[in-house]
Amino acid sequence: MPLPCLPDQAAALLRLKRSFTITNDSECTLASWRAGTDCCRWEGVRCGGANGDGRVRSLDLARCFLESAAIDPALFDLTSLRYLNLAHNDFNGSELRSTGFERLKHLAHLNLSDASIQGKIPVGIRHLTNLVSLDLSTTFYLLDQDDLFRSFGTWSNPSWWVVEPNIGSLVANHSSLRELYLGRVDLSDNGEDWCTALTNSSTPQLQVLSLRHCRLFGPICTSLSSTHSLTEINLQYNGLYGPVPDSFADLHFLRVLDLADNDLEGLFPKRILQNRNSTTVHISYNTNIYGSLPNFSPDSSLTTLIVSSTNFSGPIPSSIGNLKSLNKLGVASNDFRQELPSSIGQLTSLKLLEATGAAIVGTIPSWIANLTSLVLLRFSNCGLSGPIPSSIGPIPTPAPDLASLDCSNNQFSSMPFNFSYQLSGICYFMASRNNLSGEIPSSICDARSLVLLDLSYNNLSGSIPSCLIENTNSLSALNLEGNQLTGKLPHNIKKGCAFEELDFSKNSIEGQLPRSLVECRDLQVFDIGDNQISDTFPCWMSVLPKLQVLVLKSNKFFGMVGPSVLGEQNNCDFMKLRILSLASNSFSGTLPIKWFKTFKSMMVKSSDESLSMENQYSRFSQTYQFTAAITYKGYDVTFSKILRTLVTIDVSDNALNGTIPKSIGELALLRGLNMSHNTLTGPIPSQLGALQELESLDLSSNDLSGEIPQELALLHFLSVLNLSYNALVGRIPDSPQLSNNLSYLGNIGLCGFPLSKECSNMTMLSSHPSEEKHVDVILFLFVGLGVGIGFAVIIVVTWGIRIKKRSQDNRFSFWKKVLCM
Repeated sequence: MPLPCLPDQAAALLRLKRSFTITNDSECTLASWRAGTDCCRWEGVRCGGANGDGRVRSLDLARCFLESAAIDPALFDLTSLRYLNLAHNDFNGSELRSTGFERLKHLAHLNLSDASIQGKIPVGIRHLTNLVSLDLSTTFYLLDQDDLFRSFGTWSNPSWWVVEPNIGSLVANHSSLRELYLGRVDLSDNGEDWCTALTNSSTPQLQVLSLRHCRLFGPICTSLSSTHSLTEINLQYNGLYGPVPDSFADLHFLRVLDLADNDLEGLFPKRILQNRNSTTVHISYNTNIYGSLPNFSPDSSLTTLIVSSTNFSGPIPSSIGNLKSLNKLGVASNDFRQELPSSIGQLTSLKLLEATGAAIVGTIPSWIANLTSLVLLRFSNCGLSGPIPSSIGPIPTPAPDLASLDCSNNQFSSMPFNFSYQLSGICYFMASRNNLSGEIPSSICDARSLVLLDLSYNNLSGSIPSCLIENTNSLSALNLEGNQLTGKLPHNIKKGCAFEELDFSKNSIEGQLPRSLVECRDLQVFDIGDNQISDTFPCWMSVLPKLQVLVLKSNKFFGMVGPSVLGEQNNCDFMKLRILSLASNSFSGTLPIKWFKTFKSMMVKSSDESLSMENQYSRFSQTYQFTAAITYKGYDVTFSKILRTLVTIDVSDNALNGTIPKSIGELALLRGLNMSHNTLTGPIPSQLGALQELESLDLSSNDLSGEIPQELALLHFLSVLNLSYNALVGRIPDSPQLSNNLSYLGNIGLCGFPLSKECSNMTMLSSHPSEEKHVDVILFLFVGLGVGIGFAVIIVVTWGIRIKKRSQDNRFSFWKKVLCM
């Protein structure tokens, strides 16, 4: 009979439990981890051994989304572990402990992927000679890409990198290793020798080599193919150059070869495409690779074949229709004029079809309508002409009982008009970034269960149907940003309003804000920016207990900001506010000193909130990210995901006067402050030096006087500073953050570095800022388009885009452009 858990094993696990914090996002509560019970029966714990010795052999807490300051050393007391999986937990950017892992000498599987760790891989992992699988990867996603530049995002802090300066040493003792996943581990210090370092190591059984986005550069060595057991090679998103080794075709077990988004060049070996075991060949965005497609046999195993955005040419063979299992196809032809073969229309499993190259000519083929599984259709830099076939035209009418429909990011030109019949039960309807025109049909109000409606970035006109705002008690998110809507907002909002987000920005809406918005007690985000609203500052909105984002910029607001009369019944206290944007209006008067003291959420972090502002729909297991369009660091930015750490105040381009309130210095979480283009007077308050999170400060184009406070030199995260066109005098404080001479234009009384004007008989103590480098997390992660659920066909037709050649210099300059470096 197996022994129950040994006391020392239970004690170690309980210490480990105490190191974790259970949050609202946690999927595991570890409720079964209780003293006095058999730990072998606890959640995620398995004991084993031939005799059932009561020692823990497996600990699997993957995707528990627990939080901890670091991996607790109690873990290393579980010395019989063979399987350890802590993936998708949050260790808050801590470094792995330099000692401890060497004690887990029986460990065969180690997975610390997406665990929010950073720093060098501990030496102890090198001593785990029984490892079969090692995964230290971090998931990333592509934010933006062109021919010379890519930017990436991660779900954790993008400045957190796991680093391995000697990959050969890492795997030298792992003769049993079969799977190595190091996605987004920084391997740049290995130089061009990364490849030979791997092949010179003792990993004869290696099957999976995944080094995606690892900052690799240099050629792919031919000796890599000496590891005959390889079944997957994934080197996507690096800076690799030189040819693809022909010897890869001799890897008979190789199923996946992904070399996309590098700088590879030369003739691509046709033999690789004819390997009958291959399921994936992906080499797109290597613009200097050339070659042609072979004839394909019906017994080919290919499911993914993408050679688009390369210099491939020659005929696209009609035998491509033999690839019945293909679900992703990208082809290219640059100097052999041809039409796409109609046999592609037989590939009914295709989800992605992409064609590039000016030599692909003719009209968009009608057989595309046969590809009923298609999700993404893209023609880029082609010679195609003529209209888009009507068979791929308006939003398709789904089944009447459909509850969720996302057809965002397409070219649909019209939407269903009879919601009472077609979409009566719809709860979740997203059709953003299409070509929808005309008025919003009033029948949309017949969708009584509608929870979320996103029609942003279309060409919709007319006024907003009053029933959409006044007569719904289920709709929680309404996004109409970026259309051509006119008229006034409906004013008779009923009690019980369920709105959490209202975004009407970038339209031409007139009139006043509806005072009945006070009935929307759950409202968190209100954005009416870039319209024609004429009204006073809405102090009355301060009664909304959850309001965090208030964007009124670029309208016709007027009068005082904040409480207009001291002691009035409405105290104008916005306790939860994190983002306040009042720029480009006609606000006047002075800023109330005591008013800023009411912004409590700008002072103290809350420990019981998720990282981003979002609405979670448990019925569909989906999350909708709230958005906001504001000016940040001098740029007009639409944040498709609002971090709760984004705390900003923008009152620029108004007619405000008086002094800058010293109380702003109490807003400790403030990251951006813009008070430019007003008529503010007096000195810059030294209290602003207490804003240690401040990244951007713009006080330009005012009438400020006096010296620049020494305290500003201590703002180590300050990356944007503009004090130009004021009446400031004296020596500029000595600090790297204050060293841009453009920050001081128009202040003739200033002197000292970085200006050419020297100071005479003036001294000032130099500050000594820390060496800490700041990474702009906010702009890196969350600028750009949100991601939909991918329900419908995405159609992208780009005419005449030229694919540029990446020079060798760009291989090295690319990484300098990536924001997370």
